[in-house]
Amino acid sequence: MSKTIFIGNEFLESNIKSEIKDPFTQKTIKEISLATAEQAKKALLFAQRAFIISKREPSFIRKKRLLKLALEIAKNKETLAKLISIESAKPIRLARGEVERALITLKEAAEESTRIEGEYLDLEIDKNVNNTKSIVKYEPMGIVYSISPFNFPLNLMLHKIAPALAIGAPVIIKPPQQTPLTAIKFAEIVQELDFPRGLIQVLPSDNDIAKQIIEDKNVKIISFTGSDAVGDIISKLAYNKKVLLELGGIATMVVDKTADLKKAANRAAIGAFAYSGQICISVQRVFVHKEVYNRFKALFLEESKNIKVGNPLDESVLCSSLIDSVGVKKFNRFYHDAVVKKSNILLEPNIENNLITPTIIESKEDNLLLNSEEAFSPIVLLREYENFEEVVGLINNNKYGLQAALFSDSYRLIGKAIEEFEVGGVIINDYPTFRVDKQPYGGIKGSGRGREGLKYAIKEFAEIKTVIFR
Repeated sequence: MSKTIFIGNEFLESNIKSEIKDPFTQKTIKEISLATAEQAKKALLFAQRAFIISKREPSFIRKKRLLKLALEIAKNKETLAKLISIESAKPIRLARGEVERALITLKEAAEESTRIEGEYLDLEIDKNVNNTKSIVKYEPMGIVYSISPFNFPLNLMLHKIAPALAIGAPVIIKPPQQTPLTAIKFAEIVQELDFPRGLIQVLPSDNDIAKQIIEDKNVKIISFTGSDAVGDIISKLAYNKKVLLELGGIATMVVDKTADLKKAANRAAIGAFAYSGQICISVQRVFVHKEVYNRFKALFLEESKNIKVGNPLDESVLCSSLIDSVGVKKFNRFYHDAVVKKSNILLEPNIENNLITPTIIESKEDNLLLNSEEAFSPIVLLREYENFEEVVGLINNNKYGLQAALFSDSYRLIGKAIEEFEVGGVIINDYPTFRVDKQPYGGIKGSGRGREGLKYAIKEFAEIKTVIFR
């Protein structure tokens, strides 16, 4: 039976089926049902009813609910980690790390649920408003539609669910088409808890059903993580709603001549090739000062060659298969572009099905795809630079602005990076792939709008209500 559609605390099936394949073995893991238009309507009705309850609940109940979820996920840690690893080809040690991060996400949201503070305003700023006071309070905006990506099927989903529950909003989840099984397992965990029916629902679906839900008048917030092309489509469909977008990036790491080169080379290799580069803040470009370039290059090559490639269930593997053949085609486009433009291939790829070994391109050519588009695969550009102004231009002169990093002991350069890098996050002395789930995370320009990170996301999901006393 493929009862994989979770509506109103019950699992349903449909006559629309989808096969989920293991990206590494290419074998079918499971057949699931996709939601129909009628089932989507049913889910929306349940969510509306749940909102009547959830928006009035006191914060201690919301906190308790989030902590219950964390407790149940903790009981299922290894099951979830193995499921993530199998359906997404994420190396098992990284999958375990994702589950641990998911627990932090829920616990932080639980704490923040009781810290949603408004303001007291003295409005007596003019003789005409004498004896006037005001309070400002935050209230849940309404139903949240969560569209999460394949690469973090648990934690990035929870970055949408947890703040919604903290403020008191129901969530309808569209799991990623390549990796829906983690969300379905999560729904099984939710089913065992005494949550209001319709507070959390999981609807695997095709894009037509997603469009139906996005356009429904009762859905107030769309929270999407994925490509900028899809983000643009969602923005147009949801023009009259709150749309939060966590999109792509070209994460760049700068290595100054004062840097700890060994540490920088190690972090660059891990940041570029962990999970085959399928992280929106994976290291895609490394710019190195000319005085230390050759020393860094030797260290970086050594570190990259030591990255273990293979079966994601192998405890020592850090780089496994790309998610599907579409990812492989994308890698080939970037690689062939570099070859055609006479780049030096420092580390050549070996390609077998969806498995691609770490690849390093050396070039000072500005007109490379690696400088203008997100690769999302195990390929990185290494480039020498002479002055820091050159680096600032290369980082800022593209459509993205997610995160960038600088390895340096120079306070002057660190200050310039903080002031001049046009990105949502600047990392000093670590790779741009660094993220803590508590931080305000997100980008500028084509990298999206809005912020994740529990305290910040909760307010993204809230309406401000002003109450005035005369």
